[in-house]
Amino acid sequence: MGEYFAAEQPLLRPLPQEPFETGRLFSLRVDRYAQVSVRTNRYSVPVRLIGRTVRVMLHASEVVVYDSRVEVARHERCPCMSTPPSTKLCAPLLRPRRCPVRWPGAGS
Repeated sequence: MGEYFAAEQPLLRPLPQEPFETGRLFSLRVDRYAQVSVRTNRYSVPVRLIGRTVRVMLHASEVVVYDSRVEVARHERCPCMSTPPSTKLCAPLLRPRRCPVRWPGAGS
């Protein structure tokens, strides 16, 4: 194995100075409830962003929302999948609200 590394070493370049981004980037519109929907879950953003498009970086354990290059919200990623729609929101500081859709077999 040492001979393979010796052959490749002159071809290797140094790592870049900026950290490598491992999240997935989305451009999403903020809805009228000041929330963005990311993979069936909703996360709150500041009310002033209603109707605007924001960038959302989805990481393994958190969701970060940016307006231009400024971070405006950061939430722990919700592990649940809201299928069928659930009655809870994963974003903090928001009260749960009922989904208006009635699914067959769902309770009242």
